[in-house]
Amino acid sequence: MVNRNIGEALKRVKLDQKWNKERLEGRILGIKPSFVMRYFQPSFSDRRQLHVLAYISWLIQIPMAALYYGKELKRYWSFNEGGYEVLVSVAQLSTRDFDAFVNFLSRCNLLVENEQRISQILDELSQYEDALFIAPKEVNIWKLGVDYYRSTGMVLKRIRIVNEFMIEEMASVLGVSPEIYQRYEALDPGVQMRSEIGHRAFEGFNLRSSALFLDYMKEYKGLRTARQVQERRAEIISLTWNSLKSKQEETMVSSLAQSMMGCAYLRV
Repeated sequence: MVNRNIGEALKRVKLDQKWNKERLEGRILGIKPSFVMRYFQPSFSDRRQLHVLAYISWLIQIPMAALYYGKELKRYWSFNEGGYEVLVSVAQLSTRDFDAFVNFLSRCNLLVENEQRISQILDELSQYEDALFIAPKEVNIWKLGVDYYRSTGMVLKRIRIVNEFMIEEMASVLGVSPEIYQRYEALDPGVQMRSEIGHRAFEGFNLRSSALFLDYMKEYKGLRTARQVQERRAEIISLTWNSLKSKQEETMVSSLAQSMMGCAYLRV
């Protein structure tokens, strides 16, 4: 069920953000773009690897935890359909383009109720240059995997020690044997994790976000920074969308978001 939900969510994002194999060409080393595109298909029966899913999440700028909701991924942010469509449209924008989007809404007096808080969040976001959070033009998927699983193993160990869990308890939550779990904590460079493990950790440890598993990333720190940017942008969209007064205003915001995404796509 988890594997299919992820496929349903990715299929929706693929259509909304207009992803295809051509857009991935030359961006991923160590895996074919055509294979990555299979992750976007609900019918893909192989178990999705967690590090590849993490890369896709970085690429589309949508938190991995949201993908567990399947077609209803809008529930992750408690958005309605319109709010989700705006968020997914502006998710990949550069800092300059996102600022332009918000500033246009401000000039149209659509942010009046929450302008002070939104301005504060924009100030926080200004510290993040594009290179700090947008997925690089080229990623070695295997190096990312080693970095990702190393960080995940260290965080799992931290969770176990802080909560005084037994090895067997940790393994049970993740649905693996104690022997396999010990390989995670030992930072075995040959270890990989299935996407279901990410979901089990998310649910089993009552996490609001899966971002903490990125705390010890070294080579691909941008994956962690991206989560921080995503959370703040989502708050801006939530504050904006929930304060709109009419369908006309909603249509204006949605149309602008889609236009900004289209222009950004053409510039790539």
